[in-house]
Amino acid sequence: MGIAFIGIIIIFLGIVNLGFSKTEIIKKGDGETLYFKGIYRYIKHPVYIGIFYCLFGFALYIQSPLSILISILILVVFYFKSKIEDKELEKLYDFYKIYNKNTGRFFPKIRKSN
Repeated sequence: MGIAFIGIIIIFLGIVNLGFSKTEIIKKGDGETLYFKGIYRYIKHPVYIGIFYCLFGFALYIQSPLSILISILILVVFYFKSKIEDKELEKLYDFYKIYNKNTGRFFPKIRKSN
């Protein structure tokens, strides 16, 4: 259940850092901004990975192979959904390309020190 608890914390941080904003793709001109503070400085899609951790942790806890498989399939769906969102945001915001390149999708990128 520890993995599920970590997922809850990640989801909470993602929502708090967004300021309880909309979670769909942000469109140009709707008065919203993109967030790169808090957990979003390290990963672009904390809510998706948090949901996966919750599902996967619970699946391990109940020892259900089918639930484990379903949680992994959901992660695959989140991966492709997040790729589409990232491409759309790159079209709308030039600076998102830099953010996308330097920030991990679900896990922080390991930066090489010079």
